[in-house]
Amino acid sequence: MSATALAALEASGAPDVLVDYARFVAGLSIGAEAKRHRRNAACDLLNAHPDLKAWMARPTRARLADLARSHAWSFITWCFLEQILVPDLDLLLTKTPGDLYVEWGKRHADDVARVSEIARRYSWSANWTRDVATNALAMVCLWSGTISTS
Repeated sequence: MSATALAALEASGAPDVLVDYARFVAGLSIGAEAKRHRRNAACDLLNAHPDLKAWMARPTRARLADLARSHAWSFITWCFLEQILVPDLDLLLTKTPGDLYVEWGKRHADDVARVSEIARRYSWSANWTRDVATNALAMVCLWSGTISTS
């Protein structure tokens, strides 16, 4: 997204969360079409549900249907990582962790390293270490709304 397009989005009265997400998407190493798709998906979800906190109170099945319709998983994942929303366990367990846990691990590399060091001391396998140090740790921290283990 160009600086001009971002300025136009800001001037349009778009919600701050959408403007911030557009800035984030602009910095991704993906093609222009993929960026447009992510921004449009976020717009679709926000048009249908402008109050994201109220949306989070909806039943899990309804939110999953909303996400399937809008294709806004990337946007919601970003909202979790930025702590705009705190995910509930049902939604976390329904989503394939993929990019959510990987990105959380990048943002909290010191925490992952601390748990990995403990795993090394106990001679855990590489797979078990990854499952605990990245996936489980990310899930617990995201679900609890805790930024870091420190």
